Amino acid sequence: MSVKAFTVGGAQYNAAMASAVDQDRLMSLLSAGLIERSLTAAAIGNDLDDSILVPMLMAMPQAAKTQVAGILMGRVMVNGTTQPVTAADFSGKMVHYNQLLAGLLRWNLGDFFDWLRAAHAEGKEQRAPAAAQ
Repeated sequence: MSVKAFTVGGAQYNAAMASAVDQDRLMSLLSAGLIERSLTAAAIGNDLDDSILVPMLMAMPQAAKTQVAGILMGRVMVNGTTQPVTAADFSGKMVHYNQLLAGLLRWNLGDFFDWLRAAHAEGKEQRAPAAAQ
């Protein structure tokens, strides 16, 4: 089991990576929106980072966000405790909550984000010779 520490808003959280089955659920729920946003970001020379992921999560329909957060937050604890972390722990700090979700998403779907970057780089390389002609 892979575990990683995340620091958001001055607090540290320890998270265990979601199972492969749950990561696949995340892909099913989010890949279309992530691909669309990555294309927009790539068109202006940006990466799919928190400046895009956090607002996406903030604006996500509640039913989908509940599913996504359930997967991502399923095994997140406050550092040094066995206290599970939930959205309720972020009262008045919703930006921090969505930043934590974005970090957990990038980590759990790291290979997907790598694949998107590579696909955009490959597309850019293929267009460059055509533009030079």
